[in-house]
Amino acid sequence: VSDPDNNLDLATLRVISVKSGAPAAIVNQTLEVNYFRIGFSGTDEITIEVCDLDNVCAQATLFIDVVGDVVVYN
Repeated sequence: VSDPDNNLDLATLRVISVKSGAPAAIVNQTLEVNYFRIGFSGTDEITIEVCDLDNVCAQATLFIDVVGDVVVYN
């Protein structure tokens, strides 16, 4: 995320909507989406919003391809 005036207020960064219904949040300026037990596959659409210090806000839609099961090994 960038701003030509270099005055973003990252505290305003938030998730507006998630097509799949999966829980999503911005944590430490990182988007976290939890697809556990959602049963969703396909292209998810996540809309985020951020404002700058002049209270000018912009939204962007991110597209995430969700395919199959993810297995995490420790």
